[in-house]
Amino acid sequence: MHISKVKNAIKVADASLNHEDKLRFIWLSSASKEMLKDSSGRVYIFVIDGIIKKIGGSQAKGGIKSTMGNYSGGDIGDPGESRFVANYEIKEALRKGQNIEVFLITSTKVRASVKGLFDSEMSDVAPFQEMESRCKNDYRSEIKRFPDWNYKENNERYPDHIKKAYVVYKNSRTSKKKK
Repeated sequence: MHISKVKNAIKVADASLNHEDKLRFIWLSSASKEMLKDSSGRVYIFVIDGIIKKIGGSQAKGGIKSTMGNYSGGDIGDPGESRFVANYEIKEALRKGQNIEVFLITSTKVRASVKGLFDSEMSDVAPFQEMESRCKNDYRSEIKRFPDWNYKENNERYPDHIKKAYVVYKNSRTSKKKK
């Protein structure tokens, strides 16, 4: 699906590779600092040359900047397989000269009763899991499947070459720790 069909998303960043071949995000000046750091739940969309490739959701503290930091760091430290795969996919597309954009959907917070262990209290919440699910289902209703990089939702395995790269990466991390 082309991103131009989406009515509620706004572009917040472009992806690029730095001189060390590390993924980074260039934030648009039109995206305010408050928007980028808002910890409310959010849906993010990775787009390659106008085509939606992944829909995800997060309510990580630090906002969309923090969420994308997890993706740009998908090949350093000890990333999980899904972050490594997304980082690899983005970098692979950039190396081919493709344009990668990040779009954002947020929702107005609503007042709701939030239960704790002993009672409940009214709190402001942003329903990001519901937004993410709705976005994925809207996509699937149009395309008859989820975006290409939503492997789990499509009940697909990660590409073999990326799985192998992840094993090599993890093994190199393990051998470095033993030294």
